[in-house]
Amino acid sequence: MNGPLAAAAFGAAFFVWVHGLDVLHPGHIDWLMRSDWRFQFLGWQYFRQEPWAWPPGLIAGYNRAPLGSAIGLTDSVPLMAFALKPLSGALPMPFQYIGAWLLLCFALHGALGALIVRLWSRSPVVQAMGGATFVLMPTLLNRTLHPALCAQWLVLWAILIYCSHRSGAPVRRLPLVACGAVAGLVHPYLAVMVLAIEVAFVARLALQDGWDAAARAADAAALALVAMACGWWASGLLSLPATALAREGLTVFSMNVLGPVSPSGWSAWLPEQPIGAAGQGFEGFQYLGAGVLALAALGTAFAVRRIPQRAWVAALPLAAVSVALALYALSPRVTLGGRVLVDYQAPWLEAWFGMLRVTGRFFWPAAYSLLALSLGAVLSTLRPTVGSLVVGAALVLQAADLHPGFAMRRADAHAPAARRWFYPFRSTAWDRILAPYAHLALILPPQCGATPVPFEAAAYLASLHGLSVNAGEQSRWDADQAGAYCDGFRAAIAARQFDRATLYLLYPPYRPHVLPGSTLFCGTLDGMQVCAEEATVSPWRALVAPLPDE
Repeated sequence: MNGPLAAAAFGAAFFVWVHGLDVLHPGHIDWLMRSDWRFQFLGWQYFRQEPWAWPPGLIAGYNRAPLGSAIGLTDSVPLMAFALKPLSGALPMPFQYIGAWLLLCFALHGALGALIVRLWSRSPVVQAMGGATFVLMPTLLNRTLHPALCAQWLVLWAILIYCSHRSGAPVRRLPLVACGAVAGLVHPYLAVMVLAIEVAFVARLALQDGWDAAARAADAAALALVAMACGWWASGLLSLPATALAREGLTVFSMNVLGPVSPSGWSAWLPEQPIGAAGQGFEGFQYLGAGVLALAALGTAFAVRRIPQRAWVAALPLAAVSVALALYALSPRVTLGGRVLVDYQAPWLEAWFGMLRVTGRFFWPAAYSLLALSLGAVLSTLRPTVGSLVVGAALVLQAADLHPGFAMRRADAHAPAARRWFYPFRSTAWDRILAPYAHLALILPPQCGATPVPFEAAAYLASLHGLSVNAGEQSRWDADQAGAYCDGFRAAIAARQFDRATLYLLYPPYRPHVLPGSTLFCGTLDGMQVCAEEATVSPWRALVAPLPDE
């Protein structure tokens, strides 16, 4: 038996148990057309069809065309998008990799957790059980709506690099650089966490092995930072100004002080705790689970009584960085249950930290470091047989406590509504109607006002025919640029200036403001009003029904 492989298999099986096998089918997209999955898939759907740009991650045709977007701004896991884009011509249409990516994240999470446990136990069974305990940390399953943030195995990778170093051994630079480079192509929040752990590793070497060893690690950490920045640039994150990357809500998406013991409906035993901000129920969700809490208590007791001083020195920088990130997770508005303990808010805080406004996520390194070090304390002080029993009991306790939360997520994922998507463009006539045009425009797109159809349906239709679309969503946007586009679009409508290369979908209440005095021809198809310049409609005029009288 191979412990890391068994833990990887457990992680994959757990994901399939919750979400099912059909999400792995690359042609199944109905389950993606809800929540943030919509624009994560659509970003890739457009990116795969466009020529390479500079930076490589830019997307010209999706979202507020002609303003465009980027694969990093749609949270479409740039690492996967860049790897698959060269193969796009051989891939079916549609093709989604989000399900496979999530499966991979759960498998890697288990494998890397087991590799961490292997530092203290030679037993494959103990390694597998420890890796499974990492998988059952509820913060992982809680993030499946944001696939890039399911790559919490990057945090485990950084912790493994930190913990696997033996004092006096040569510094291995490649893992440090590789971990940072991959994190830079996945998600900036995770990249910052990885970099913080790598800084802790440099500090550990300075304490244990001297400045020469620390300098070698610092060089690698600096290269990792450069690689991260290159990943952000390549994925298009830096295509927006800093003022657009920073968003409001620094104190809203925070962690509560009681977050680690606040189950938010996931626990079979622990009582609910009040929260102090609207975003703490999801972004600030950090419940550890009864099994991990028990391991943490036991590991702390063993560490205080039995762990030698050199082990304390080795763990100190990781603990310090984890505590610092955990304090940031609380945000400048610190809450204990429903009470506010500290409330320090200032405009400069929003300006400096608005890009990382979802502070609650920054408890993840502390949570995973706590589990890793607790397992290390238990396994290094107890006899192997007793240690394996303790780890097995913690795993069972974790699974039993969190079963209501797991079952709830499974029921949500398998609900009929989660597997069905109403796609309104049913008629085959759309193929002929869209053929003469290069752009599809909603009057109005959602960022400008009431829209004739949900943006994801229009964007998907346009993508199937190689058209750009003036609608969409993404994680960050330039509000000033979007406002200028909306103002210009409304002015063009008011002046009855329409583009011959554009097909328009019209929201019916706007008809009196669009049609009189214009050269548009409009008809109805699939219950929608479709319009274009009169001179362009002869190939499809007979395929649509005349507009009803006013």
